[in-house]
Amino acid sequence: MNYKKNALLWITVFVTSFILDLIAHIGITGGFEAKELIGVIKPMESVNFLPLIFEYVILSTGITYFLMETNAFKKSLSYSAFVGGLIGLMIYGIYSLINISFLIKWSWSVVVMDTVTGVVVMALSSALAYLVFHKK
Repeated sequence: MNYKKNALLWITVFVTSFILDLIAHIGITGGFEAKELIGVIKPMESVNFLPLIFEYVILSTGITYFLMETNAFKKSLSYSAFVGGLIGLMIYGIYSLINISFLIKWSWSVVVMDTVTGVVVMALSSALAYLVFHKK
């Protein structure tokens, strides 16, 4: 695989995971999370986006590397989505379980909601990366 293709895959994962995650956390689960996490999360207008962007750089690099190492891009769309979803389960699940361990207001419903969101977002991002990889 050449560097251009690697870069395109990374950009695809970065952009799709960032956008899908924002849509999920603001649009879909935002009301639920806002109610559950009053006093824990910042209001949207005071979010510091620089660390958030760094987080997605690291996340996208890891997902792209893992998908290439498992040859998920060469197998099938469903396998790429499965591998991405598995990565989402591990990353978002660990994050949520650490939060429920240390934060007073983090609940099991937030753990489930955030972990499921991560699985779906990473599976969709990986599937889209697969489609980009196989674009003629």
